[in-house]
Amino acid sequence: MLFVNRLVHTLVPGSESEPIDTSCRTNAGFVASLICIGLNIALCLAKGIAGLLAGSVSLIADAFNNLSDASSNIVSLLGFRLASRPADEGHPYGHGRYEYLAGLVVAVLESVTKIIKPSPTAYTLVSLAALATSMLVKLWMAAFNRTLGDRIGSETLIATAQDSKNDVITSGSVLVAALISQTTGFDLDGWA
Repeated sequence: MLFVNRLVHTLVPGSESEPIDTSCRTNAGFVASLICIGLNIALCLAKGIAGLLAGSVSLIADAFNNLSDASSNIVSLLGFRLASRPADEGHPYGHGRYEYLAGLVVAVLESVTKIIKPSPTAYTLVSLAALATSMLVKLWMAAFNRTLGDRIGSETLIATAQDSKNDVITSGSVLVAALISQTTGFDLDGWA
């Protein structure tokens, strides 16, 4: 996928068989979280504006989904930071479990968002383009997080990659509903 391998190699230099030191792993996870926060906020704004212009509840709900994804990325970022703290008297083996807890929190947040996300519409080319672009960005994010997560052994990034794949399906269902609604006149906005 476009620039994924180059970016992962930039964040984690060396061959895949070489061990990764803790600071490199932490920095890579931190940068991945920041990239995903920025992309999710951009997607939220694009879908939110397109949803308002189209009067689409499902597109606006999809925008809020991206906002909740950004909050999950913040949890990941904090998990990497906390996990990087050195061992101390109370934690003789270090703080690495924080990353696993962050992964669990991300999974729970995404599950709750999917349950809550439940819409007269006038989809435009702009709203359809926002959905299609969102799907491409989320596919890239999935590939990036999966590749980097595999490279540094991060369950948090692997969970984030899976969530991005799920978001492609969610946005795809909104896109299909929009196309069916536009073609047939049967409003599926509340079903998407």
